[in-house]
Amino acid sequence: MLPFIIHLDRGNNGAELWRKSFWGEDFYPIDYKSGYCEQVYPKMFMKEPMNSMSNYAFVIAGYVVFSCCLYDAQKLFYRTNSNNVQRPVQWSERHGEDNNVDSTNALDVALMEPLQNLQQQQNDADPQLPLLISHPVYSIFISFSLTFAGFSSFTFHASLTDRSHKIDMSSIYFMLGSYCVYALCAIITSFLPRSYRGLRIMTTVVASGFTMWYAFRYQTDFVIAANKNDLNSTKLISLFIVVMVTLISTREVIVHRIISILGLPRLPRRKNVTYVLPVIAVLFAGSAFLLWNMDRKGWSCHPRSGILGHAAWHVFMATALLFMYMFLRAEGIEEQDDDITMTSEDTFDNQL
Repeated sequence: MLPFIIHLDRGNNGAELWRKSFWGEDFYPIDYKSGYCEQVYPKMFMKEPMNSMSNYAFVIAGYVVFSCCLYDAQKLFYRTNSNNVQRPVQWSERHGEDNNVDSTNALDVALMEPLQNLQQQQNDADPQLPLLISHPVYSIFISFSLTFAGFSSFTFHASLTDRSHKIDMSSIYFMLGSYCVYALCAIITSFLPRSYRGLRIMTTVVASGFTMWYAFRYQTDFVIAANKNDLNSTKLISLFIVVMVTLISTREVIVHRIISILGLPRLPRRKNVTYVLPVIAVLFAGSAFLLWNMDRKGWSCHPRSGILGHAAWHVFMATALLFMYMFLRAEGIEEQDDDITMTSEDTFDNQL
């Protein structure tokens, strides 16, 4: 609520601090006008209040993803492989006084052993688990991209400066590109030995980081009304969304088709996977894109209204990306060697 409090406090009192700093209007000519429907308040802390505050939806989505990451990491930490099931040994049994173990060394062992066990579990991650669960670092990466997009978009709509706009656009490409690169890496590294599948992490980070840098370096300003580059940016964002949904929804088919053509051993295939989540994500993304265009073209535009097309775009797009993440996290895998299956309806607790 701090931005909203500052917004009310600075209000119509001039807010010289905001007008002559990074938040300042000196970055634009005096006759600058926003290309969005919402009325602009040049002297306010948030020049577009609704378009600014609605970006909290991305922050909330990032928080949900990060919470799932912590939950998965905790379960992975205590998870035992089916080939090495051991009863938990109590402290008194392992480091008790009866064993004549020095207390200092015992404490070091107790602190280091869980970390070593976690590293071993990550190296021997169960291939039957969804990738986002067996490697929680991907959830951290997606959570960061969502949160960063929320803060950068808030900064742009609150300040309406050229620099903040470039950061905003680069964060959008970075967020959508992270999903696309994740799907591509999942396809490519499916054919690598398990010891090399950690390349997904490095490849995803490097490729998505390059996408953000390229967008920030070469993105042109299309916010000024009637700018001819507006259509190009619209096409680029829509292309990212289409590629993201297509890769995530069909990557299993692509992998198994390539394996069939090359004559490689069959990989475990997902079973009983519900596609309700990606369908909901596509509906939200399509609605968001429609509202975004309606706002830009001034259809049903009420500048002082509390319900605006671009603000709704933020909420709907964050919801769509969250549903797409949940689909990736709820993948069900059918084991190849036996009849034990894990479906999307199973909870992680039932897999322990």
